[in-house]
Amino acid sequence: KSICYQIPSLIYYRRFKALTLVISPLISLIQDQIKSLPHFIKAATLHSSLGKEKRDNIIYRVSQRDFSILYVAPEALIYGGPNLFDNFPPISFVCIDEIHCLSSWSHNFRPAYLSVTNLL
Repeated sequence: KSICYQIPSLIYYRRFKALTLVISPLISLIQDQIKSLPHFIKAATLHSSLGKEKRDNIIYRVSQRDFSILYVAPEALIYGGPNLFDNFPPISFVCIDEIHCLSSWSHNFRPAYLSVTNLL
Protein backbone atom coordinates (compact mmCIF):
# COMPACT_ATOMS: atom_id res chain seq x y z
CA LYS A 1 0.00 0.00 0.00
CA SER A 2 2.98 2.34 0.39
CA ILE A 3 3.41 2.26 -3.37
CA CYS A 4 0.22 4.36 -3.56
CA TYR A 5 2.20 7.41 -2.47
CA GLN A 6 5.75 6.39 -3.41
CA ILE A 7 5.20 6.46 -7.17
CA PRO A 8 3.32 9.79 -7.20
CA SER A 9 5.93 11.29 -4.86
CA LEU A 10 8.68 10.33 -7.29
CA ILE A 11 6.78 11.83 -10.21
CA TYR A 12 6.10 15.10 -8.37
CA TYR A 13 9.69 15.26 -7.15
CA ARG A 14 11.19 14.72 -10.59
CA ARG A 15 8.82 17.12 -12.26
CA PHE A 16 8.45 19.89 -9.66
CA LYS A 17 11.02 19.08 -6.92
CA ALA A 18 7.99 18.85 -4.62
CA LEU A 19 7.96 17.07 -1.29
CA THR A 20 5.60 14.35 -0.11
CA LEU A 21 4.88 14.45 3.61
CA VAL A 22 4.06 11.10 5.25
CA ILE A 23 2.80 11.25 8.82
CA SER A 24 3.41 7.96 10.55
CA PRO A 25 2.84 6.92 14.18
CA LEU A 26 5.85 4.70 14.85
CA ILE A 27 9.55 5.43 14.42
CA SER A 28 10.27 1.75 13.77
CA LEU A 29 7.65 1.71 11.00
CA ILE A 30 9.21 4.83 9.45
CA GLN A 31 12.68 3.28 9.56
CA ASP A 32 11.41 0.07 7.95
CA GLN A 33 9.69 2.03 5.19
CA ILE A 34 12.80 4.07 4.45
CA LYS A 35 14.96 0.93 4.34
CA SER A 36 12.58 -0.76 1.91
CA LEU A 37 12.42 2.16 -0.54
CA PRO A 38 13.99 1.67 -3.94
CA HIS A 39 17.39 3.39 -4.13
CA PHE A 40 16.09 6.08 -6.49
CA ILE A 41 13.52 7.38 -3.98
CA LYS A 42 15.26 9.57 -1.43
CA ALA A 43 13.61 9.96 1.96
CA ALA A 44 14.31 11.30 5.43
CA THR A 45 12.55 11.36 8.77
CA LEU A 46 11.85 13.81 11.56
CA HIS A 47 10.94 12.47 14.98
CA SER A 48 11.55 13.14 18.66
CA SER A 49 14.54 10.79 18.97
CA LEU A 50 16.73 12.88 16.68
CA GLY A 51 19.33 15.16 18.18
CA LYS A 52 19.26 18.87 17.33
CA GLU A 53 22.23 18.68 14.96
CA LYS A 54 20.79 15.77 12.98
CA ARG A 55 17.32 17.36 12.95
CA ASP A 56 18.73 20.69 11.70
CA ASN A 57 20.70 18.86 9.01
CA ILE A 58 17.60 17.05 7.77
CA ILE A 59 15.59 20.28 7.71
CA TYR A 60 18.38 21.95 5.75
CA ARG A 61 18.57 19.06 3.27
CA VAL A 62 14.78 19.13 2.85
CA SER A 63 15.04 22.85 2.07
CA GLN A 64 17.67 21.98 -0.57
CA ARG A 65 15.20 19.53 -2.12
CA ASP A 66 17.37 16.48 -1.46
CA PHE A 67 14.40 14.25 -0.62
CA SER A 68 11.15 13.35 -2.33
CA ILE A 69 9.55 11.97 0.86
CA LEU A 70 9.72 13.24 4.42
CA TYR A 71 8.37 10.87 7.06
CA VAL A 72 7.36 12.62 10.26
CA ALA A 73 5.95 11.48 13.55
CA PRO A 74 2.83 13.52 14.39
CA GLU A 75 4.53 15.12 17.41
CA ALA A 76 7.48 16.29 15.30
CA LEU A 77 5.03 17.94 12.96
CA ILE A 78 2.91 19.56 15.67
CA TYR A 79 5.73 20.58 18.00
CA GLY A 80 8.31 21.32 15.31
CA GLY A 81 7.93 25.04 15.75
CA PRO A 82 6.08 27.69 13.79
CA ASN A 83 8.87 28.03 11.22
CA LEU A 84 9.31 24.34 10.42
CA PHE A 85 7.95 24.69 6.88
CA ASP A 86 9.39 28.11 6.08
CA ASN A 87 12.11 26.87 3.73
CA PHE A 88 10.52 23.63 2.63
CA PRO A 89 9.84 23.02 -1.04
CA PRO A 90 6.22 22.89 -2.17
CA ILE A 91 4.38 19.94 -0.64
CA SER A 92 2.76 17.86 -3.35
CA PHE A 93 0.56 15.91 -0.96
CA VAL A 94 0.27 14.61 2.58
CA CYS A 95 -0.30 10.97 3.53
CA ILE A 96 -1.41 9.92 6.98
CA ASP A 97 -0.11 6.40 7.45
CA GLU A 98 -1.94 3.96 9.70
CA ILE A 99 -4.89 6.36 10.05
CA HIS A 100 -7.18 3.41 10.74
CA CYS A 101 -5.43 3.07 14.12
CA LEU A 102 -6.91 6.38 15.20
CA SER A 103 -10.43 5.02 15.11
CA SER A 104 -9.38 1.68 16.60
CA TRP A 105 -7.26 3.03 19.43
CA SER A 106 -9.32 6.17 20.09
CA HIS A 107 -8.13 9.71 20.66
CA ASN A 108 -6.07 8.68 23.70
CA PHE A 109 -3.52 6.80 21.57
CA ARG A 110 -1.76 9.80 20.01
CA PRO A 111 -3.40 13.15 20.70
CA ALA A 112 -1.02 14.81 18.22
CA TYR A 113 -2.75 12.93 15.40
CA LEU A 114 -5.91 14.91 16.16
CA SER A 115 -4.00 18.20 15.81
CA VAL A 116 -2.46 17.41 12.43
CA THR A 117 -5.43 18.70 10.47
CA ASN A 118 -5.20 22.06 12.25
CA LEU A 119 -1.66 22.49 11.00
CA LEU A 120 -2.34 21.40 7.45
